[in-house]
Amino acid sequence: MKRPQSAKIYIKIKKNTYDFMWANIGPDGSVMMGFCGSGSEKVNFILDKKMGHTDAAALHNCETLERPKITFHKSGHYKLSTLVGLNAQSVDRGTISGTPLSEINEPRRMMEVLLPKSLQITMSRLEYRDIVLDASQFPERPLRCTISCIASEHFHKIMESNSFFVDTSDYEFTRALENGEKVWAWTLRVSREDKIAPNHFHYFLQGEFQWGKLISEP
Repeated sequence: MKRPQSAKIYIKIKKNTYDFMWANIGPDGSVMMGFCGSGSEKVNFILDKKMGHTDAAALHNCETLERPKITFHKSGHYKLSTLVGLNAQSVDRGTISGTPLSEINEPRRMMEVLLPKSLQITMSRLEYRDIVLDASQFPERPLRCTISCIASEHFHKIMESNSFFVDTSDYEFTRALENGEKVWAWTLRVSREDKIAPNHFHYFLQGEFQWGKLISEP
C-alpha cells in the first residue's frame, strides 16, 4: 500500500518507541523535513571546495526564530533554517547546491544523521502513515540514519535483493516515503566506523555550499 506524502518517523528499540523526524512532500515534489521536539540548529563546519574545512570558530551563526528544518527543493537547492556567513555582513540562509531531484535515479545520499546517546520516548499516537525504524535486533552500538532519494524502481530492486544501502553498515533497517517515481528512504543503521554516540543530533548534507554576498555587493 502506498504511503501518504507526509509522515512522522520513529525509532523502535526493544519495547520503546522514540521520536525522531517528520517529513512532508510538497505539490511540486520538494521535500521538507526536520527533527521532532524543540531545539536549535547550528553549523559546526562547512567543507568548501576552495576554502577546505571551515569550522564554527570561523563562521558567523545567527539564531533563527523558526523551528529547524531542511528543505530539499526540486531545483537542487537544499536549504537549512540557520543563518550563517563568514561575517555579520554576509549572513544568509544556509544553502547547498546539489542535484535536481528530477535527475536522481540511483540511490543518492541526501543527508546523514548521527543519533545522540539518548532519545525522547514518544508521547504521540502513531498513525498508519507513519514510519517506524526498528532497531530492536541491533547490537547496543551508536546509531546513524542515512536519508536517500532514489527512483522507485531502483528502491524496490534493492529491497527485494536484501542488499545493504550503505557499504559501511553492519546492520540496517530501511523504510520509505514514496512520491510517484521518487522514493525517500530512511536507513537506520549501525556503521562499523562509529565508536561513540554524540550528545545531540549531528547531520551532514552533501553538495556545494553557497556563501552569502556582502551587504555592499550588488
